[in-house]
Amino acid sequence: MFKKSTEKDSLYAIEIRYGASELLVGLANNPCGLYLFNGKYLEYYGSGYSDVKKIGDEILAYKDFDINGTIFKLTDRFTSHKVGILFQRKINILRGSSYYHGFFSALEIELAWKYYCSEHFAPGVWYHKNEYTCEDFIGHFRDDLSKIRGNILKDVKYISNIIREDRLALPLFLCYDSLNRYTFSFLRLDIEGNTVEKDDTEDILIDERISFGSLGEKHSGDIESICFWFPGSEGDMSYPPLWTLPVICNKQEDSPINPFKGKINIDSSKNKWCYRFHPIKEGLEDKYKLLLIGWKDLDYIESLKRIWRMGTEIYNPKIYEIDLGKVKDVSITLLSKMVRRYPALSGHEVPIVGIPTWIDCYTGETGKYQNTFSLGFVGRNIEAGYLLLKMGYEQSLDEYIEKGREMINFWVEYSGFGLSHTDFDFKLMEWTDAGKTEDGKLKIFLRQESEDHYACLKALELEKEKGFEHLNWLKWNSSFAKWLLENQNSDGSFYKAYTIEGKPASKVTAECAHVIPFLNYFAKITDSNEYEQVAIKVAKYLYENFHKNGYFYGGTLDNPDCYDKEACIIAFEAYLNLYETTKDNKWLEAAELSATFAETWIYLWDIPMPVDDPNRFYSPKSTTVGLQLITTGCSAVDMYLSRYGYLFRKLAMLTGDEHYNLIANILHYNTKVMVQLSNFLGEEMYYGYVYPGFQIEHWSMGRGRGYGLNSGWLPWVSVNHMVDIIEFDPINR
Repeated sequence: MFKKSTEKDSLYAIEIRYGASELLVGLANNPCGLYLFNGKYLEYYGSGYSDVKKIGDEILAYKDFDINGTIFKLTDRFTSHKVGILFQRKINILRGSSYYHGFFSALEIELAWKYYCSEHFAPGVWYHKNEYTCEDFIGHFRDDLSKIRGNILKDVKYISNIIREDRLALPLFLCYDSLNRYTFSFLRLDIEGNTVEKDDTEDILIDERISFGSLGEKHSGDIESICFWFPGSEGDMSYPPLWTLPVICNKQEDSPINPFKGKINIDSSKNKWCYRFHPIKEGLEDKYKLLLIGWKDLDYIESLKRIWRMGTEIYNPKIYEIDLGKVKDVSITLLSKMVRRYPALSGHEVPIVGIPTWIDCYTGETGKYQNTFSLGFVGRNIEAGYLLLKMGYEQSLDEYIEKGREMINFWVEYSGFGLSHTDFDFKLMEWTDAGKTEDGKLKIFLRQESEDHYACLKALELEKEKGFEHLNWLKWNSSFAKWLLENQNSDGSFYKAYTIEGKPASKVTAECAHVIPFLNYFAKITDSNEYEQVAIKVAKYLYENFHKNGYFYGGTLDNPDCYDKEACIIAFEAYLNLYETTKDNKWLEAAELSATFAETWIYLWDIPMPVDDPNRFYSPKSTTVGLQLITTGCSAVDMYLSRYGYLFRKLAMLTGDEHYNLIANILHYNTKVMVQLSNFLGEEMYYGYVYPGFQIEHWSMGRGRGYGLNSGWLPWVSVNHMVDIIEFDPINR
């Protein structure tokens, strides 16, 4: 493990070796790393240990630095652990000086394989080589040092991908040698994760209250090192606070609650460094713990699953049980309250009825943008209508039943057959759908069609059960099913987007799993096996071309076609649905694979709000265990997986794997902690919203922690909470 750095050198390096053959995995000639900030530049000082001692079951290694009058004492402790090596570092400043203003320390281990062989896993940030990402995303391939902004290191030799821990669903980083099947990982232990208000706005910040670190890698040519820095500086890419991004959306300045006032004119670029230092102060002490974990002969997916489960077991995330009956009640009440009704258009008898896509939680009013009634995805209008029908029957509330029918009737009457319209602007009284193609054609996303046609089938069956036939609803769904049957690509795929006339508006075919539940349900209620065959053909295409190798991307419609959570969960739902339809075990295995990737987007550790500014949109009293990162390229988070607790419970029952029960319970309970349940200040789960049931649609971690773009609620929030509560209950029974 320890050796002299050179024949002439009296200092000790770290060698990481694996197994009986003592195969070299990593080498750190300078395990004692300090980065010192002099007010203008960053200086690096690295060294081996001056002394190494074995005391009982531990190895202690020491190094003192005297750098321009500042004296650091560094003590590292190495202990055997059941999953690897426990590394504990303590740094004491014995004497300060005015020469340096701040510092962070580093453990950097050079890997034994070539960088071009490396794949990586940083939960919710980096998968494989991050090839399905954009050029300003963390982990995207870069090789031009001249394009890096804000690096104040005196002599820049490396491309870096150093990531703040609060961006990671678990604070771990894995490097995988795809050629020789070696794996080496860092997993941070006992993390506090504190930050401060100025972390939102400052590119360079010195504050001893910061207690998050950063994990990642740096490379030069083929030489790569895995890194941990404390406190957590970040670069070459660093995502800004979400509200600073130049996104066309409803702005918080139009709401009566605007915490971003005075904070909007900050650099919103991603291509830069953000530095976090502790002060040079006599008596200051830094401590941190890491697990150094390695193994051999697992593939990338097996390695990802193993390190993720190790982290889950170590962090042991807690379940926060809340009154789900009350969540269900306030959610359906809110959905009913948000329904808007407009007179029928000329030539029609059916009124225009729906729930707006965006409503401010603090006012209950719509904004300048997203004034639409929408199918699927974030709008979920037909599914909301189905839930109003279902709860109307359960609670004997004719008002809910009437609203539910009217919402569905609007879409069936107005949106068209085959490929239907998906977004109706109720202020302009016209279809806007997902925008227009370059030649001016309205386009639609197929996912929106699949999701709410499926919901319409459920409503159709419910109404039939209650004695009501809706032949027009069936005709509408039949036309979509027929369109899918006639327009499937020869390889089994569908495109992500089409013009309303049915011409491809996207070449992406990696995220069409959403058609599978609809096709199987339609085949069941119409006894038409040909539609099930379409679904099987889609599944075979996706599994063979993308999913069996762990590539899940393009699911989140309002983001680039990059790695994202929704691509994973939609595949999971589709494969599990296909298994339940066919009883073919290969689809259960595909479902489990998709579920494994889906859960890696879920935060399984508690991240505190800033110590000097805790009262943000995300309550400091609420756990962050259960929040999920949405996509690569930013650190936006939401509760989208709130919908899918029941699917993980099914998977636990089918596989006998208790781990899935833990994930199921986190999604069933923890994801609903930010739903306002009461009306009055001081009561439990009151967040200042105008109505119970409201929950802000998203927030972010990283810089701008606890805030998102705005304080909007979208219908999917309440719909997803309700779907899980309704579906989970009979499984438990």
